[in-house]
Amino acid sequence: APRSSPPSQRGPLSHMLCIRYGRRSFHLQKITCSSCGYPVARIRKFSYAL
Repeated sequence: APRSSPPSQRGPLSHMLCIRYGRRSFHLQKITCSSCGYPVARIRKFSYAL
């Protein structure tokens, strides 16, 4: 089985921990969370099943 490359060769991170939810979905260049939408006050949610 192929092994994953060492952390030094994986490239820079694009997401960090979200301040509001603690998930690793806070985009560092956009400065927004892809999970909850932080820093917007309203929490990001979609109701696709309508």
